[in-house]
Formats: sequence, C-alpha cells, structure tokens
Amino acid sequence: MSPVGWLTRVMSQKGNAVADPFAYTFPTLVSTMNSTCRSTLILRKIANRRLRLFSLPFAGAGASAFRAWPAALPTDIEIYALQPTGRENRIAEPPLGSLMDLVRALADDISHLVLEPFAFFGNSMGNKALRTVRRRP
Repeated sequence: MSPVGWLTRVMSQKGNAVADPFAYTFPTLVSTMNSTCRSTLILRKIANRRLRLFSLPFAGAGASAFRAWPAALPTDIEIYALQPTGRENRIAEPPLGSLMDLVRALADDISHLVLEPFAFFGNSMGNKALRTVRRRP
C-alpha cells in the first residue's frame, strides 16, 4: 500500500485507538529524554504540522526505504524515518541484540517528539517494534 493510501485509511478510522494517530499521547513514554535523537532522520520538517509520522523499516533495511515519502504525503505531515543501529549511516554502531533493545532505544530517542499528534508506520519488524513502543508505560 502506498503511504498516501495507508495514511488516508488510518485517518479515516475514527475511534480506533490503534489506527487513529491523534489517539496517541504518551507523556510518560520513558522517564528520560534523549536530546540527540540518534535513530531519527528528519525527512521533512515543517512548522505548522498536522502530525508527525515516524516510520521504521522491515528487518535488515534502513531509513532510506522511506526517502520518497515526502513527495507522496500531504505537505502538513512532518516525516521522520527511524534508523536502527548497524544500518546505513549507523553502520559503525553494533546492531541491537533483541527487539526489546530496539524498543528501548527508539522510545528513548523519540520520547520528546511524541508530545503532540503523531502516528507510527512500521513494516513487518518495524510494525512489531513500534506497536511495542506504543504500548510501553
């Protein structure tokens, strides 16, 4: 499914806490905030955004899998691609050993960015990781 089709479907499913990007608010996602955001690549940053979209690729892929998304999505959506360690520009960093290590690292890096409307898009392993981040207390 294209990013536009996916986001249109997600935003049309009102009342569904899993599909409604505006239902996601986690002021207590993690106890500490990491200001370096090492795993976050900003594909499009805008001042008057409707929401922030965080995307995580499938296992073995890097954030460049989402490089065409800014041209495909509405202009009022800020787009972040999440880059796990051991991939592309983070190739020199050792890969994480487990899904929970990835979840902790992502939650740490984006905790200060999810205080306003946002949505997650994950493909395969990326979906599983982001669903776990979303459920984290």
